[in-house]
Amino acid sequence: MQMSSAGGAAAPADSRGRQAASATTIGLLLVFTTLALSGHSWITSSWSAPGQAVLAIKQCGHDGPKDWLRQYAQLHAAATAATAAAAAAGDTSAAQQQRYLVSIPHLSGTADHTIGLVAQLLLALLGGRAFTEYAAPGRPPGLAAACDFPHFNWSHPQRLPGALLEALPQVATSRTSMQPNAAVRYPPPYEAYALHNLVNPLDAQLEALGRVNLTNFPAGMADVPVVLSTSNRGASYMMLTNPHHKDTWWRHYGLRPESAFMCGFWALCSPNAAVQRMYGQRFWGPLTEPGVMRIGIQVRFGDKLAFLHSAALAPSALLALAAPYFACAQGLEEAYAAPGQRVVWFVISDSGAFRKAAVKRYGDKVLTDDQLQLVHVACHLNDDPSLCKDSTLQLAVQHSVGEMLSFSLADYHIITRSSGFGRVGAWLSGRWGNLYELSPGADDAGEVCPGRPTSPAESAAHFSRM
Repeated sequence: MQMSSAGGAAAPADSRGRQAASATTIGLLLVFTTLALSGHSWITSSWSAPGQAVLAIKQCGHDGPKDWLRQYAQLHAAATAATAAAAAAGDTSAAQQQRYLVSIPHLSGTADHTIGLVAQLLLALLGGRAFTEYAAPGRPPGLAAACDFPHFNWSHPQRLPGALLEALPQVATSRTSMQPNAAVRYPPPYEAYALHNLVNPLDAQLEALGRVNLTNFPAGMADVPVVLSTSNRGASYMMLTNPHHKDTWWRHYGLRPESAFMCGFWALCSPNAAVQRMYGQRFWGPLTEPGVMRIGIQVRFGDKLAFLHSAALAPSALLALAAPYFACAQGLEEAYAAPGQRVVWFVISDSGAFRKAAVKRYGDKVLTDDQLQLVHVACHLNDDPSLCKDSTLQLAVQHSVGEMLSFSLADYHIITRSSGFGRVGAWLSGRWGNLYELSPGADDAGEVCPGRPTSPAESAAHFSRM
């Protein structure tokens, strides 16, 4: 689910200026260091005011980008520069000769789009394609609304013809019949393009990405220059276990199934100034205080309840449904907190009423934003058309990324099994053996917490996949 504060926000600056945005004046100093593979959170923070926000992401535990990332950035720059030059010269055919995989957001939330986005990046890497994202009119904003580009500008360098976009799935609940390693070539005059539809595939379909050779993606038409891909499902974990590519992923890319999603995300995204401004001091600061035990609690009640308000429940009923999550948190405290240690519960949810109720019930122990106006980036899930302004939806993406990154800072993650939102935050943490998956109203917290955390393989196979 996505959230936005009331009142909206100005649209982000042109994406082409983001690559160089390593320092932005926002009145405080933040230094973020990726320590993911050493088992620590992705962020350490140093604060002073006034000053500048300096973002220094060390990709997946290394002091700088690995050789493969530098090489891919060069491939990417060559493709986008050639496209831009051809377009400026009016040479349409030459502009279509570069090899791309273009991600186009589906009518889903930011978490599902992000999960699919990283899998699309991995497909682009295997196929030697430049990965880009295209913000199509009438569709949700992409992840780029919340990101600076740390290594290469992945906004698509040219406008796509409207006829190509008409073939995209137009219903959020549509189910693809396409195999996940296949695509369909567009008819003339657009035969330089192919459509890859990975929206709501059956599990049996999706799992082919863990078995088949993906080097010549899409199968049977690897020569097609531009692949338009739309997806709301992840496949990073299973792609890293694919026997055709496992050795390449490990030896050349240094990736493992558990780290591929996290490293792919950081290769694409550093939280931009808007996200830092909204979440740095208010949430990332308290969640990185030394000596504090941090437990993340994510409760998803469902889009119908949260956004359409047609099945509104009293706060007491919401708290009752969430009782297993709080019982799990208390079990983790009893098992792992040191005597006298301060414990913070960072609570996120698709229900604003529940956030308020949690603060009222548990007081200062709960850290949450209980003033957000819920906005889904897929406008058909909002009951107020005024919330569908582009600036409001971009702000919703920024809040989503801010909350997922905040959630990643917890020492333990308690998430809703049928949700991608908390799963993304947990998988960005670089921690394993600390994830607990529950369902609202289910009486299984005592069986799960603290002794039965969800394994990466099991978590990767749940809901939107990873």
